[in-house]
Amino acid sequence: ALDHGLPTVAVLGHGLDRIYPAENRHLAKRILDTGGALITEYPSGTAINPRFFPARNRIISGLADGVLLIEATLHSGTQSTINHALEQGKTVFALPGNVDAPGSELPLQLLKDGAELCTCASDIIQKLAPGVHIPAEQSEAASSEESEDDPILQALYREEKTFEELLDATGLPAQALTARLGLLELDGQIERLPGRAFALVRHDHSRLS
Repeated sequence: ALDHGLPTVAVLGHGLDRIYPAENRHLAKRILDTGGALITEYPSGTAINPRFFPARNRIISGLADGVLLIEATLHSGTQSTINHALEQGKTVFALPGNVDAPGSELPLQLLKDGAELCTCASDIIQKLAPGVHIPAEQSEAASSEESEDDPILQALYREEKTFEELLDATGLPAQALTARLGLLELDGQIERLPGRAFALVRHDHSRLS
């Protein structure tokens, strides 16, 4: 969103006088410089406390039109966000994954329980904004342009890699890497393999040449 100049809201699980993790200070500044906001229900001086983060998640789901679950185990803290979203009447989407992958446990369970199946961005658009149409040539051009500089796609150019290997190869934080992998998978540029590994979808291979 920030790369496209869109206002972004970050919900914090602590006071505004601190940023956690500390390396996200530059991200917080970008959010404010782009017309977005940092919001919290906790007063300044509130220390970092793990129990505040699940409570904060109800605000995140409350602000959103819908929630997309990409990867989580059955007992993941992500379940709290899903529960909040369901209580708030929000649309919950889930990305299906390999049945033997631990991170597929919660998405597959949600799909059994009636969550919206999501395999590409248009699944969300059709549900939440059915009147919106994205011309194919625009999305393809944007994907091709982004692929040239994407560190994940470059790392997967020669061979498949595990999540841990991608952390080393890209230098991205784990949370950022997880989110980006989910987007690339939704876009059909990479595929998830057993053992939490990832590979390029070969029909998109030419974009990197």
